[in-house]
Amino acid sequence: MSNKDEKTAGLLTLPSVALSSAVGSSMVRRGADELAASAEADRLFERGLSLWNQEKYGEAVRCLAQSLRRNSNHAASLFYLGLAYFQGAGMPKKDYVQAAICWRKAAAQGNPEAQNNLGRCYEQGLGLPRDDQEAAFWFGQAAEQGHVTAQLNLGVMYELGRGLAQDFAQAAAWYEKAAEQGCAVAQYNLGGILRLGRGVPQDYARAALWYRRAADQHHAIAEFNLAVLYELGQGVKPSLRHAAFWYHRAAEHGEESARQCFVDMLKKLQECEREANHPEAEDRTLFRSGSAC
Repeated sequence: MSNKDEKTAGLLTLPSVALSSAVGSSMVRRGADELAASAEADRLFERGLSLWNQEKYGEAVRCLAQSLRRNSNHAASLFYLGLAYFQGAGMPKKDYVQAAICWRKAAAQGNPEAQNNLGRCYEQGLGLPRDDQEAAFWFGQAAEQGHVTAQLNLGVMYELGRGLAQDFAQAAAWYEKAAEQGCAVAQYNLGGILRLGRGVPQDYARAALWYRRAADQHHAIAEFNLAVLYELGQGVKPSLRHAAFWYHRAAEHGEESARQCFVDMLKKLQECEREANHPEAEDRTLFRSGSAC
């Protein structure tokens, strides 16, 4: 290569170095701008959330919209804006279609609340065509992240065979995850599967345990079923007095069928009290104390 060629070759590298430097500067500026916009989106969301919690929905919606103008993929803002559309909070009217659009965008980013709600839209046909398979998919995405309502919903889909092959063992497994997080409906549902032995070994003692946990949260049907277990002595020591207590609680919480059962238990208890040696006549404190053990 001649001296001229060598000089030319050297010169040809300079524009590319200069170009790389220019691109690098541009990327740094763009990155800084994106960080600033993201921070501002976070600030506006926090302001919107505070207003939402104060039930100032119109102002909250405006802040959420401003947040999304800074960052169109802000998952939390998308979730709450979807909620506003779904409930008609701060909006002229409810709009399930727009709610589903917002939740889909947030769900695609892994937001579990949006995933569960999108599943609900598919399951109930709200703003989207009814589709049990899609519903089960999105419930599953949220359930895997520990979302308690999604775990309950996924359990229901497995139990009923909606969008998934019916699988009582899987239903029980998801109910138990939600039940452990304190979901009364999941506790009741799990109790039912265990009592009947559907897909799992029949276990009255565990059924009674989960019914009791749901009953402690005033789940009326769980209270009724717990009373039945006490009356029949299934999984618990038989006790007409405890049966009467839980029938009474169930009736108080709106389970109409429990009213007559309670009356029947009182009659049986009166008969027991006429028998001096009957074990049911020994403890007369249950109803006065307002608790069952």
